[in-house]
Order: sequence, then C-alpha cells, then structure tokens
Amino acid sequence: MAKTRMVTQFGLGSSIRSRNYTQAAARAIRDALWHNSLNVADAFGFPKEAMLIDVAIGVQQPEAVDTAELLGIFPYGQPTITVEK
Repeated sequence: MAKTRMVTQFGLGSSIRSRNYTQAAARAIRDALWHNSLNVADAFGFPKEAMLIDVAIGVQQPEAVDTAELLGIFPYGQPTITVEK
C-alpha cells in the first residue's frame, strides 16, 4: 500500500550558544509534537505504533545531526529522519 500524507506539522528549534545541531533538531521535533495531539492511527483503526512518521530536518550542517539520538524523542510510531541543508 502506498503512503498517504495525513498531517503536516512544523517545528522550530535553535541552539544559539552551543551551536549543537542535534539539540536544535530535537527542540524542533518537540515543538512540532508537543503542540499537537494526533489520533490519526486510532481514527483509522491502527495502533499508534504502526504510524509511519517521516521527518525532514533542515540545517546548515546536516552531518552534525545525530539522527539516532532524535529517534528516541518519538513516543510511538515508526519515525524516519532525513537531514538536509
């Protein structure tokens, strides 16, 4: 079955003093997640753990982002993270 986009969420994060790109990305993810409550999976009769989550992060230095660390932020679902400039 092909993926169907159900929701788009945006978040903003920064790390001005330490210039830590992973920390800034984590703040952006939390900003997007914590301001919303999604029950899309439940509405279609799927468990939350089955939800496919595609994350796109834009930063100046993509190689400086530790995507493995960011995966732990998601409370459920199957996140995939891509980082681009």
